[in-house]
Amino acid sequence: MFAMWLIGRGSFGHDGVLLFKLMGNSIKMVTQEQIGKEIIRMRKQMGLSQESFAFESGIDRRYVSDIENGKRNISLDVLTRVASFFGESLSSFVFSAERNDLFDSICTLERYLLKSGKETCLFFSDPLYVTAIIGMSDDHRLVYSFQLMVEALCREEHIGIQEASFRVKSTIARELDDMKGREPIVVYGLK
Repeated sequence: MFAMWLIGRGSFGHDGVLLFKLMGNSIKMVTQEQIGKEIIRMRKQMGLSQESFAFESGIDRRYVSDIENGKRNISLDVLTRVASFFGESLSSFVFSAERNDLFDSICTLERYLLKSGKETCLFFSDPLYVTAIIGMSDDHRLVYSFQLMVEALCREEHIGIQEASFRVKSTIARELDDMKGREPIVVYGLK
């Protein structure tokens, strides 16, 4: 599916930005709350306090606090600096903010599938992999990013990429064998 990010200025406030994702015929806005949650998630993943993140990134600590709490709009300049600080492109960072806000647990995923009439949709049992979901196919099968599954396991288990890759491949092989017919799709080479 084709997706494109549009960046505009205006209704978020004086120096705020609007982030829209065009997918097919629909447009989705990424909220300042989603951006704030992603900053928190990324800095905690790096073991940084809010104060040390603010200092190291060169952004005022009060501004960081307000952004993280969804109280203040983030300028395009600061958003680009934040993404760069975390080693991400702007579009990758915003995509992560949107994706990670979708399903923060297996329970959230199950509620979403039930509510949307897709309760027959199967997913991997390890809650770590919920954040690796990058979409859903037209036939209602979840789409996972192999790379994001590996990254989630590396973060959680503090292991190297090779070991994590092996363990993810083992999980995929074991669980897909039990799901014949409605199994999730695992995409390699996409983040």
